[in-house]
Amino acid sequence: MMSKIDIREIFCDHFSTLKDYSTKKTKITDFIIFFGIPSIIAPGLIWRYGTLPITLIVVIGTSLSVFASLLLNLFVLTYNTVLKSKIPESSQRERSLQKKLALEINSNIAFAIVIALTIVVLVLYFGIAHDSISKPCVIFLTFLIYFLGILFGLKILMLLKRIYILLKGELFHLNG
Repeated sequence: MMSKIDIREIFCDHFSTLKDYSTKKTKITDFIIFFGIPSIIAPGLIWRYGTLPITLIVVIGTSLSVFASLLLNLFVLTYNTVLKSKIPESSQRERSLQKKLALEINSNIAFAIVIALTIVVLVLYFGIAHDSISKPCVIFLTFLIYFLGILFGLKILMLLKRIYILLKGELFHLNG
């Protein structure tokens, strides 16, 4: 039963995309960008602006709910792009690379959806329990929301670049 909702594979697949393709080794700089930068910026935001006001919590929850549903549609887009590709059979290597990129994009999309859903759950809890939880808990929840929000933004930029590369390659082959 739990295997149907186990998301560990999404995390493993996503982290496996953070590598240098020429050396096939994990890129430490990717982990610094995607996890170090949010870890530094989130406390700075709390220090500068304090905890999140309830009005902002509502906006964050609504925005990320919409983003999560759009990302689900992006799954279908990347799948259809690869499935309906016009790359000639003689170019098997390129076709294989395109499929690999599409699978990695799907891993990245799934990870971004998990982040968005996690933030939505956190802001729902924050909004419901805001008056009854302790100040340290409010600060911790604010940190998590800031951290995951920044991580989500970085993942969206990563997805934008990867989908651009996938579609640019696709358009190149369609035009000749």
